[in-house]
Amino acid sequence: MVSMVYLLGGKFGTNVFVILGIYFLCDSKFKSIRIVKLWMQTFFYMIVLNIVDTVFFHERIDSIVWIKSFLPILGRSYWFASSYIILLILIPLLNCVYRKLKKKGYLILVGVAVFSVVPTLTFNGNLFGPSKLVHYGFKLLLFGPIWFSFLYLLIKYLKENCKNYRIFQQSKWFYFWIWLACYSVMLITEVVMYSLGLGGNTFAMDNFSTIRDMQSFPCVLGAAAFFLMFKKINIVYNKKINFVAATTFGIYLLHTHEASISIFWKELFCLDRISLSWYYVPYSWLLLLLIFGVGISIEYARKKIENMIFSNRNFLCRLNALDLKINGERI
Repeated sequence: MVSMVYLLGGKFGTNVFVILGIYFLCDSKFKSIRIVKLWMQTFFYMIVLNIVDTVFFHERIDSIVWIKSFLPILGRSYWFASSYIILLILIPLLNCVYRKLKKKGYLILVGVAVFSVVPTLTFNGNLFGPSKLVHYGFKLLLFGPIWFSFLYLLIKYLKENCKNYRIFQQSKWFYFWIWLACYSVMLITEVVMYSLGLGGNTFAMDNFSTIRDMQSFPCVLGAAAFFLMFKKINIVYNKKINFVAATTFGIYLLHTHEASISIFWKELFCLDRISLSWYYVPYSWLLLLLIFGVGISIEYARKKIENMIFSNRNFLCRLNALDLKINGERI
């Protein structure tokens, strides 16, 4: 039950992170430095964690894995990072597509039904085949860029036309109750179907987790409501909060690497063995604080190295020249 709550939060978090990023991206010009920085950040954690896995836990890393570390897009270790990098690359193309669809906004809204509502109602979240036939990480790597691209078009359209929809003019409490309702529906549905699956219902056992897929309608609606709720809150600028917020993606890369899952979570911290213990919740929260502390420290050091690299003016000038060409501006 507790694990289900955590997993639901993770899927909500994925959509919230993407919605937040797209909200600020869709009005800005293409900047190749975003892609370079994200690639370098992903590359850094893949290399460091592979070295830790090899040196301290004596795990054998194939040469193919080391090669994929230099090309994060090709690997499935970080499906989210790979999908987001692809989204950043596709932004100029997506902007052209949006200009074509701008006067036909209903087509973008119809996409919500195709990508979200129908798969949710039919419990058909596995768009690239059954889990037994296609590796889960590979499916995410295939579907991730498609889903992120659709969200980009949807959010760009809604941001430009939000004044035409009353639902965007509500109070923060309105969005809070929507988020809570969506989260509750997802949790109850998953628990009921999992219970039916344990009772011998093979359909329920095979599909109980589809309600928490990131494209399921409750997950999308709840994530959007969560974002709008905080957008309505007048949060005063705080340098420390901004610093911690800037490290969250690095913390994600730290704790979701294949080595982290197999070595840290299962062997070192033994989460699987104590999942039914009474102290599972406080223990997991202590680990959460530990991971955040370690992740913030690593990100602080990594950013120092990154700032040294990007202090090279010639490198920045070349990136700026590339941006001007892509954005159709004169150099």
